[in-house]
Amino acid sequence: MADAVDRLIDANEAAICGPVVLEIRRGLRSRAERAWVLPLLAGCHLRRGATVKSVDLLIAAYALAHGVPLLTRHAAFERMKRAGARLRLEG
Repeated sequence: MADAVDRLIDANEAAICGPVVLEIRRGLRSRAERAWVLPLLAGCHLRRGATVKSVDLLIAAYALAHGVPLLTRHAAFERMKRAGARLRLEG
C-alpha cells in the first residue's frame, strides 16, 4: 500500500479531505506511525468542501443514493452543490 501512496504523491494525484485526515490522525498510536503517516498526508491535496450540519449531510446522502431531488430553500444544500455534490435541488 505504501508504494501505491508514494506513486500517487509522486504523480501529484493524491487527494484527501478533512474528515479523513481527522480519522487518520486520531488513529495514530505511536511516534513511529506519526513519523511515517504525517509526511504522506502533507503530500496530498486537501479537498475542501462545504461546512454543513450532520443532519443535512444525511438528507443529501439519502437524496443522492436514491436519485431524488430535494425540495428545499435551505442554503446548506446550495453550499453542498457549489462544493461539488451532484444534488438536484427544487424550490
